[in-house]
Amino acid sequence: MTLAAQALSAAELDTYNVWELRRQWRTFLQLSKNLAETLARWHESFPDIQQLDLSKVLPNLETFSVELDHRFSQIDGMLNDKAPSSIPKPISLAVDRQGLSGLTHFQRPALAVTKSQIERIEAISRSLFDCVQDIKGYARENAKSPVEKKVPRGFTFDPDRFKAALTVMAAQWVA
Repeated sequence: MTLAAQALSAAELDTYNVWELRRQWRTFLQLSKNLAETLARWHESFPDIQQLDLSKVLPNLETFSVELDHRFSQIDGMLNDKAPSSIPKPISLAVDRQGLSGLTHFQRPALAVTKSQIERIEAISRSLFDCVQDIKGYARENAKSPVEKKVPRGFTFDPDRFKAALTVMAAQWVA
């Protein structure tokens, strides 16, 4: 168990607010772990693309990186109790076909891997933004119309209730 997971487990027991939002915090922890792994994989592919002029092959890379920087600064601001100024929109990298034709057979797969890693970072950052927005309560403030929560019909499995029921049954059996 990582240090962050241990700290989260301790905070769940110590703080009511963390307990109430434990699923969101667990999701945040998992997304952060996924982001760190993706960034590490992306970093490993740097030598393969170092000789490429990415601005020619990926023409909107600068706009893409500005959006990611803005998104991460918004996440940091929300974690420091500042409301987000805008909601992130999905953005994808465009590939210039003419620039792609000038690449060698080894450079094309390296570019494809890099592009997929960057797009994965974008998707994770969007999920992180949504998760932090939910944790801090900004999602409810920014909602334009109240969303009706659908109550599922029939049997739904709730692990917390199941654990409580097992505890009660075990206590009765021991008594």
